[in-house]
Amino acid sequence: MLLSGDSLLVGDIARPDLAYEATEGARTLHASLRMLLGLGDHVEVWPAHVGGSLCGGAGLSHKTSSTIGFERRANPLLTMAETEFVQRVTENPPSRPPNIDRIVDLNRRREGSVPPQPAALASEELSRLLAAGITVLDSRVPAQFDDAHLAGAINLPVASPGVGTRAGWALDPTQPLLIVADSDAAARATAGALQAVGFW
Repeated sequence: MLLSGDSLLVGDIARPDLAYEATEGARTLHASLRMLLGLGDHVEVWPAHVGGSLCGGAGLSHKTSSTIGFERRANPLLTMAETEFVQRVTENPPSRPPNIDRIVDLNRRREGSVPPQPAALASEELSRLLAAGITVLDSRVPAQFDDAHLAGAINLPVASPGVGTRAGWALDPTQPLLIVADSDAAARATAGALQAVGFW
């Protein structure tokens, strides 16, 4: 089994331009992929990202795993020589997410605290935060949001693919957020998706 992290993904490869200059990142990624392809076809691949993640491209599957053999046969990027590979993966990169520098800084830390789990708020604290203009992220399904929601709330359902990625485009990771959820588990899941993209 291979935990491939941000290198070989299911149906795609990781973007080379998020943590490094694009050409340097592409060369390093090509060398890494060459080593991984030296593994047997039977080796399972378990990447760090699935479809909807900002770390992959349009080919990124929602499947959570694959095999080296399948990826070798199905992904044309894996058969390219370095020069062609670098040109292909750097020619039209998608826009860099606005919070990517924060994500990279957090990932490069050698030590430090992790964010706490969100705590339920009493009505007085909730009123104080709303009066102060806190950003409200409502993680419930659209039908529940349409039935009733806090004024000015942003609906970003936790069950939707790429919830953390979309938050990264729409919200400021340095500002406090208030999460509305229909259960403690949904609040924790929303916080986890946000924490993965630098919202602490």
